[in-house]
Amino acid sequence: MKIITSAALFDRAGLTPDSTAPCNTTQAASGEVFHNEADVPANPNATLLQAFTESCNTAFIKEGFDHLVHGGDDAADLHDEAHDVFGFGSWSIGRGVQTTDPSVPAAPSGRDKAAQFIGQGQVTASPLVMASVAATVRDGAFHQPVILADQPQTPAPQPMSPTTAGYLQRMMRAVATSGTASARLSTLSGVGAKTGTAEEGDGTNGWLTAYNGDLAVASLVEGGSSGVDSAGYVVWDLLTAG
Repeated sequence: MKIITSAALFDRAGLTPDSTAPCNTTQAASGEVFHNEADVPANPNATLLQAFTESCNTAFIKEGFDHLVHGGDDAADLHDEAHDVFGFGSWSIGRGVQTTDPSVPAAPSGRDKAAQFIGQGQVTASPLVMASVAATVRDGAFHQPVILADQPQTPAPQPMSPTTAGYLQRMMRAVATSGTASARLSTLSGVGAKTGTAEEGDGTNGWLTAYNGDLAVASLVEGGSSGVDSAGYVVWDLLTAG
């Protein structure tokens, strides 16, 4: 979700990858105290690029809440970015295949006004959706996945800004070469990636989405301790399958 949060910060708040985004050990917002994973180093002078590369939760909570929640109540900016630029809406991929539509609530309440920026709260997305997010960054435009080549594709209401696409490609490339996905993907030329984890009950699920050339993939490993050490192996196999 930090991919879409970053896009919203670029498009709606005028930030850049070089904007300051302090990575603190904890961050309070909406009456909740948010934490980072234990291996994320604190860096009060971090840039948004560095926070993205290290997957710093607290930086995205702070910048998201400061710039994208208006008057302490209107938190619709993330929903609007996801819907308008990344095509989060009702999908039909064809042949009667059922998919779960992605959802970023337009009016989150309580802690979810901050939690949404790191993909928590009521945010939902499938691996297919997250693969489309990576593809949108790589191509600079959303193309809804379909089964048949001649099936109509519903476009996103708004094209991605070329500047935003360039920023996101730079950041996802850094994740693959020197950040949280580098242990699996650093040897692959041109790959852009983003790792993630999601707490569910007493466990943690591992996520990784990536693109390479005209291929975009995503993996979710239920019970995966981290994105790179679980989903990372699946993504590596897909990107190198030939």
